[in-house]
Amino acid sequence: MKNAGHIRLLAVALSVIFLFFGIITVDAWGVLQKEDGKQHEKDQTRPKYKKGELIVRFRSGVSKDIEDQVHRKIGASRIKRFDRLRIDQVKLPKGMTIDEAVETYDADPNVEYSEPNYMVAAQDLPNDPLFGQLWGLYNTGQSGGTPGADIDALNGWTFTTGSDDIVIAVIDTGVDYTHQDLAQNIWRNPGEVAANGIDDDGDGYIDDVYGINVITDTGDPFDDNGHGTHVAGIIGADGNNAMGVTGVNWRIRIMPCKFLNSGGYGDDAGAIACLEYVREMREKGMNIVATSNSWGGTGYSQALYDAIDAQQDILFIAAAGNSSADNDQHDFFPADYFLPNVVAVAATDNNDYKASFSNYGRRSVSVGAPGVNILSTLPAVNSWGISGGYGSLSGTSMATPFVSGLAALIKSQGTTRDWKDIRNLILSGGEDVPSMAGMTITGKRVSAFGSLLCVNSPVFSALEFPEVYTIGVPTILSALSINCASAVGPVTVTTSAGETLTLHDDGVMPDIAPGDGIFSATWTPATTVSDLTFSSPAGVERVGLPSSGMPPDLTITSVSGPSSGATGQGINVAVGVKNQGGNAGPFYVRIYLSTDATITTADTYIGYYNFSSGLGGGAQLTLNITGTVPVSIFPRTYYIGAIADATGMVAESNETNNALAGNQIAVTGADLTITSVSGPSSGAT
Repeated sequence: MKNAGHIRLLAVALSVIFLFFGIITVDAWGVLQKEDGKQHEKDQTRPKYKKGELIVRFRSGVSKDIEDQVHRKIGASRIKRFDRLRIDQVKLPKGMTIDEAVETYDADPNVEYSEPNYMVAAQDLPNDPLFGQLWGLYNTGQSGGTPGADIDALNGWTFTTGSDDIVIAVIDTGVDYTHQDLAQNIWRNPGEVAANGIDDDGDGYIDDVYGINVITDTGDPFDDNGHGTHVAGIIGADGNNAMGVTGVNWRIRIMPCKFLNSGGYGDDAGAIACLEYVREMREKGMNIVATSNSWGGTGYSQALYDAIDAQQDILFIAAAGNSSADNDQHDFFPADYFLPNVVAVAATDNNDYKASFSNYGRRSVSVGAPGVNILSTLPAVNSWGISGGYGSLSGTSMATPFVSGLAALIKSQGTTRDWKDIRNLILSGGEDVPSMAGMTITGKRVSAFGSLLCVNSPVFSALEFPEVYTIGVPTILSALSINCASAVGPVTVTTSAGETLTLHDDGVMPDIAPGDGIFSATWTPATTVSDLTFSSPAGVERVGLPSSGMPPDLTITSVSGPSSGATGQGINVAVGVKNQGGNAGPFYVRIYLSTDATITTADTYIGYYNFSSGLGGGAQLTLNITGTVPVSIFPRTYYIGAIADATGMVAESNETNNALAGNQIAVTGADLTITSVSGPSSGAT
């Protein structure tokens, strides 16, 4: 695993940064807060609750006798007990307000949190006319998708639809702040007087009412490309306003900072200028939760790293990239900076598969989010010539604002949550999907509902360990260990030689931030080891450690496909791939149909996956490969199989373990019938 955040490259120039459009599909559309992590929260429009009642959750290990003592001390009585959740529904004593009860319960060290017994109702869809096309928010199977392959916004909105007090900065091509679906949700600088030609707030920009343009060094961040406006609409298009679309947040404040030009290009200096503006506004009291960054490049900039690191109290949500590349092996910045406030986002499609163009990274990309054919806002003049103010684009650029928007929702639900709580809830609250397993740190696609109602959802993953180690040379080990908003320790690493180390989350180097759930330590190998076992109460993971010069060893660990199909039909096959040796260069995984359980390249080839960037030593992931059953094959039962490095591109230590047969599939042929016969009524020789 590369230690990107700890490496200091020597000669770093400003890198050109470009937009992540990936594959573009264009469609025109004409048309009660508490401190210390307690989880009683309120949003701007506090929901109704049942008077005289409270929901109380006790900490793990608290006995029932102690729970009863806590209730008696307050004068409350238990109405109902949910044993497995350690949650009580209680009746409050007469005259005690909800706020008083929450304050009293939350002050008790035995209580994890308390909250009102909120009233709920059937959730109506927002009245935005294009809402039915927003599969990323609510996937009903429209356009051939899989119902539920979305961020579960509809259920999330039963908790909160956002808040005018929350700010997300969109660092991009600017934003059309006059758009009918965005104007109400654009941030306005309280220290600036519009159009008076004066820098009223002394920040170096005249009339920066809506944000800034660092290209022209002015206070006008209007979008002359369209990309930033599309991103802004995903985060926070005005919801339930009977026009256009809705964003992840119905109510929010979007702060535009334009550093990418009309062609979608910019540089690190421009990005740093935007980050410093955001930082200054945060210091002036703006409630900026995150920056949304749908851009990137391959050049490592220490200056950009330092600018992001300087504002750790603001999440930095970044697109993983659109090159189908493994970010563990091929750097892509800023998504690849190893900083605790960076959340890197891959793209998923409407069937919860990884988007074909999306970068991935088992140790470097955090989560997945919808990023294919995403409908959102566009300015009247845009790079694609789309009219009507709305259009569909694809890319990790589109996936990123779903996560930025979710950060705002989480903050609006719990106003005392800090960046650590919000990041951890994003990561823990997602939904496990096969396409993200082995492709991201969490193996999840984000879920608004899961993050807003997070209960016992641990995430554990090794993050940093050496690709190649040398005895006597120090190296860094780190792991993510969280459960919902909280860090979970202790975290230990045991080597195959029997040595055990404790990782720390104390902010003392090599650990970057205290209490954030990333645990780190420096390890100096004293002898040869073959693997490391990372463990904590949140999980256990064993990783292989190939020694210097060890050749790769590619193997197929699992193959699973449908049990039936027809000639000419497409099928999806899940294939597990593992590299048991050293780093491997580019290779292909191919899937086949075979008449027996021995899979060879002579069998019927039906599809492939291209590891164009190779696969690191010790890496393991699951692919979803689409194949087509040839029309020419004979109908019968076949084995579905796969071969790693089917074309022999990689020199391996073991060339005999590359193939594996999975389940059988019954293939039927075409059923041809004569439905009618018609000819002339007469003829001649």
